[in-house]
Amino acid sequence: MYGRYIDLWEQLIEAGDLDEITRIVLADDERSEEMRRLSPFKVYPTEESRLLTTLLTSALMDTRQTLPGDRRSPGVA
Repeated sequence: MYGRYIDLWEQLIEAGDLDEITRIVLADDERSEEMRRLSPFKVYPTEESRLLTTLLTSALMDTRQTLPGDRRSPGVA
């Protein structure tokens, strides 16, 4: 299982696929979490930093994300 993630990191870096690398760093899914655990980068965001980055990116892109436990509906300020 981990070998395929290492291979994927290698492919993404060689291709310079910054969009997919950014998606992996920010996404909240199992595959992205595993990819972050095996990140070739020495420094990657903590969970708190990742969530903050997601919220800020969403605001800049005029999309809405909610944090776990947030009772507001997405898009409600």
